[in-house]
Amino acid sequence: MKNARTLLAIATLGLSTAVFAAPVGGSNVYMYGDIGQSRYDADDATARLGPGASSDETDFAGSVGAGYQFSPNFALEAGYLNLGKMTANRGVNSSEYSAQGIAFQAVGTVPLNDRFGLYGTAGLNPLYVKSSYNGVSDNEWRVAPSLGLGVNFKVNEAVGLRAGYTRYFNAVDNRGVKSDADLMSVGMTYAFK
Repeated sequence: MKNARTLLAIATLGLSTAVFAAPVGGSNVYMYGDIGQSRYDADDATARLGPGASSDETDFAGSVGAGYQFSPNFALEAGYLNLGKMTANRGVNSSEYSAQGIAFQAVGTVPLNDRFGLYGTAGLNPLYVKSSYNGVSDNEWRVAPSLGLGVNFKVNEAVGLRAGYTRYFNAVDNRGVKSDADLMSVGMTYAFK
């Protein structure tokens, strides 16, 4: 696990460095940070444990990274993503599933006026998924496609606020337990002008 976190940190730093190395005049580079709540579907996890199993499907989640604005309507983002975890319990039996990794997203924006806009995202996200069933771990890397929608607000030329919803398809798919992960988040962007 420690090696996976180190690998993710190095990969995210490398991606951010690559974005910052791009020659820009007025600079189209921006940083972002989003926090929110993830929700998994624990139906398969509770069914695996049997009747009467309970679950916790929500957790704190978020992302941080960098983007490059190619035009007023299109950007690419890369960063670190943590989708939190879900747990299921029945007596002494338990299972836990978590996902974190690298987010690669294309962002399309439709301005509504000079401050507000709507955006949509589409991405492919390499995720490190940790699965545990009664103490036995089974971890794997997988690529989860994602789609999202949101609204953004331009505070000034450098600072923006955003709120959105993103679904990560098949974030968990392990030994009969399948789940998408939904992320509701709010965040901030900072453009280097």
